Amino acid sequence: QDSTLTDVCFDVDGERFNAPRLVMAAQSEVFRSLLFGSDDAETKTETAVITIDGISATTFKHMLHYIYCNQLPPPATGDGDDDDGEADHVTRIAEMQRLHVAAAAYGVEALRQACEATLCAGINMDTVASTLALTEKGSYPKLRGSCLEFLSNTQIYSVATNDECYEVVQSYPDVLTEIRDRFKKPRLTPKFPSTDTKDQNNP
Repeated sequence: QDSTLTDVCFDVDGERFNAPRLVMAAQSEVFRSLLFGSDDAETKTETAVITIDGISATTFKHMLHYIYCNQLPPPATGDGDDDDGEADHVTRIAEMQRLHVAAAAYGVEALRQACEATLCAGINMDTVASTLALTEKGSYPKLRGSCLEFLSNTQIYSVATNDECYEVVQSYPDVLTEIRDRFKKPRLTPKFPSTDTKDQNNP
């Protein structure tokens, strides 16, 4: 973030990040509009500091890191304990969720897709509820489908004993309908000949 190589400063939750306008604008139309505005050349140099609302400084830092290096934040390395490893996984998934929302809001599509893939692969008993709740706040069909697929292949009632998941089911009852539809699908295909067929074979 050498200020001699940058020409814009982002203020995020009180923390400042220097960046090159052209690099940021090349990543999304949202940043392009935010940084350059109209075609008037004067607007391209008027604003030295851009305030970013709605995301944390840590999440914005991770976004910048992806824009510069094409890398997601690395998983935390625990001490090998199973409980610590699961806690690290839940913590990383939570940050991926925040980063996914930020990438969608600011139009950084490559980052959004990378976060989505990580979230889909990271769905388990401890993360399905928060990930499902995320899909209620935005249009993320692939992510929602992965959550429902996980629940469709899991003992739903054991998942619902998790307080967070129980709250989601209570708050979004349509989720149960979607899951029931998935459970019903195999039973919709008959495994025996219809009565009409039998009648045709036995006049």
